[in-house]
This record gives sequence, C-alpha cells and structure tokens, in this order.
Amino acid sequence: METFIRKRRDLKTVLQERAENVNNGKKNGVNSKSKMKQAMMMTALAVLQERAENVNNVRKNGVNSKSKRKQAIMMTALAVLALFQLYSSSSQYLVTVDFRLQNDTSAPHVANIIQLNAPNMSLTPISIGGCCGIGHRLSFNIPVMVYANSRSQNVHANWHNVPWSALFNDTEFVQNGSEQKDPDHYANGFPHDWGGQERIVKHTTGTVFDRYDIWMRQAMDMPVVQALLVSMRDSLTPLVLSYLESVRRRTHVNEWEAAMDQNSHHVKVCAHIRHGNNETGDWERKMWRHFDLESVLQSTRSAMNDFVLLGMAATAAKKRSPHVSVFVASDNADVRPWFETNLPKGWKLIKPDQELPKPDNGVWFGEWGSKTSDGLNQTMKNEVMAEATAEIFALGECDALFLPNYSSFTLSSIVLTRARKKSVFFRTSEGIEFHEMTDLLQEPNSNSSKVSRSPK
Repeated sequence: METFIRKRRDLKTVLQERAENVNNGKKNGVNSKSKMKQAMMMTALAVLQERAENVNNVRKNGVNSKSKRKQAIMMTALAVLALFQLYSSSSQYLVTVDFRLQNDTSAPHVANIIQLNAPNMSLTPISIGGCCGIGHRLSFNIPVMVYANSRSQNVHANWHNVPWSALFNDTEFVQNGSEQKDPDHYANGFPHDWGGQERIVKHTTGTVFDRYDIWMRQAMDMPVVQALLVSMRDSLTPLVLSYLESVRRRTHVNEWEAAMDQNSHHVKVCAHIRHGNNETGDWERKMWRHFDLESVLQSTRSAMNDFVLLGMAATAAKKRSPHVSVFVASDNADVRPWFETNLPKGWKLIKPDQELPKPDNGVWFGEWGSKTSDGLNQTMKNEVMAEATAEIFALGECDALFLPNYSSFTLSSIVLTRARKKSVFFRTSEGIEFHEMTDLLQEPNSNSSKVSRSPK
C-alpha cells in the first residue's frame, strides 16, 4: 500500500508539472499554441509510461500476484482520471480559442499605409459614374479618387444600376451620390493629369501584365491607391461581408490548424480566371482573350505548387510541409470544382458559404449595353455585385496571387496584395510559365525568376 501511495504521489507530481506547462500556455495566449500542445502530449506520454510500468510489474510478478495486479489497475484508473481532468481543462481552452477563430473575420493587416488628405467640405465634390462590372468601374473610378484627394475634394459615387451604398458605406473621402451629376463629373473616365506614377514598365514583358492599361500599371504600386482601397475595404457593407467573411473565417481556422502543427506554417494562394462564359460582343471580338481552359487550369495549379515548394525549400531546415489554402474566383462555374478535385494532397480549397448562380452566357454585368442583368430585380443586382466585390477583396488577402489572363477585375486585388508585400504572378502571353511582378518591373535582360515549369 505504501508503494501505491508513493507512486500515486509521483504521478500526481508529474501531472501537476505538465498542468503548469499547459497553464503557462494559456496565460501566454494564442501564440503559445505549440507549447501548450507539446505540454499536453508530454502529459499523455507520462501517463502511458506509468501505465506500462504497472503492467510490466504485474507480468514480472506473475498472474497470481493479486495485490500488485490490484495496484496496477488502480494506478491505471487514477492515471486515466487525471488525464481526463487535464484534457477537459485544456480542451475547454482549445474550444474557446477555436470558437473565437471560427468567428474571426478580420482582414489581414496592411502596414505603412499613408494618410489621405482630409477633404475640404467647402470645395465642390467630384462625381463618378459606374459602367459595366465592378472591376471596370473601380479601374476607372480609382484615378478620379486619387485626383480628388490630391485636391482635398471628396467624391460622390453616382452609380445608376447598383448604388455605391449597396457595396460601400460612406467615408469622408467617398459618399453615395444622387442621380444629379456634380459639375465635375466623370461617367466612365478620369482626368488626364490624375496623378499616375511616371515610373512604369514601358518595355514588353511577354506576360498578361502587358494587357493592363497604362493607368492600371501606374496605380498598382501607388501608396495613395493602396490607402484608398484599404479605406474602401474597411467600409464594406454587411451585404458584401456576408460573402467575404466566410472566406476570411475559413482562412483563420486553417491558420490555427497550421499553428497547432509544430514547426509548420500556413500559406494561402489565390487565382482569378476570367474565361468569358461564352460572352458575346466585345469579349467575342477580342480573340486574344480566348484560351484553352484545361491548359490554363493545369498551369495555374502547377505554378501554385512550385511557389509552395520553393517556400518549403527556403525554410526546410526549420519547418515541415506547410498547410496550404486555395481561393479561386472565376466567371466559369466549373473552375472551383476543378481545383477541388485536382489540388495536391492535403491542400484545402476555401469556398464561401453561399455562391450565386451564374448566367447561361457571359457575366451579369458585362460591357456597356449588355442585357444580361435586365432580368434581375434590384435586390438580385445588388447581390451579384456584392458577391463580385467580395471576391475582389478576397483575392487581395493572399500570400500569392496568380493571374493566368487579363481582367480589370483584378486591379484592386493586385494593389492590395502588393500593399502587403506579397507576390503577384502573371502568366506568359503564350505559354505556361508565371513570372512575379517585381521581376517584370526590372529592365530587360535582368534575371527574372519563374515559378512554373510545366503542367503537373
């Protein structure tokens, strides 16, 4: 009996020490997840080792050693009880953290954002119109916003079919306008002296980067454009957030799971694929916009995989394989299911909680004069534009953004990705390789890195 009491006391001491380690993990917060997990594993190991010793002692002393066998049974029961109590305490903490992460919809931090000029309310506002899809609208509206802010004027957004207020709450810089145009109004354009950067890529890169208009390339790394888009991101309406927050929430959960895997980390890669969906008109006439979808899907997946492998090679001495999340946006309803089926083993495709049906042909808001959205009531129009807006901002919250073809839809995503010092890759105009934007900004004949060799 004395031996039993001593062993119980020794086991209690071990468990208390392990429990203190776990408590220290709790006190240190979420950043001590790996240490807390390690402490729990050590506790479990100590209990199992003690149980094994008890069983071995019984075997050594024979089946007829009833007292020792009774001690071993009691020790095992005590160990299981102690482990259950410890697990309950720790798991309660883990459940609390997990619940918090499952409801974490925060956007990634963007450092060193400049302060925008405060508008002078005595000055006449500048107004903007809204044509076509959300990408086209913002690509023309952003230069006007830069122009207005440089003059301390605010902007009125006079969008006719989907109001600005359906997507963005008013800020001091941009407010929802009325049907009445201001004297200085830009329906589908911007002033020539809007303030675009003079230093841009003037040489041909041989990638889809060349297809972005000059003002778009000027805007991609402009601090004032970054600040305006962050302001817009932080003023998204509940309607847009109803599509965006589920993507953010799943991202945070995947980050948590990666953090719980000791020495691992989380990587999120994204892609936008504008396929056309049998669109007519302007899209149909521009043959350079047409491509083989299967080839593009395979090369994009290959480039993503190479990016992850390069990251693994750079940190191989310290970290294990990363946990990889993938977010994909497209006008083709078959693209997400393709990635879900063909991603490398262990990768997770992030999908929003709700996805709206796409039109039989084209996109809901295409070129000027398109009748595709005429069958939608105002609520439906607001919904489909909100979903598209959420995708733009979701694409700007990744570790790497892959663009196999041109689309004005991705301008804002590129700006937000570059603002966070993350990578943007453009596919070669005729080929399967992807090149990082920073390399493309270099003069010709400079060493340029590529991340994809061939479809896998």
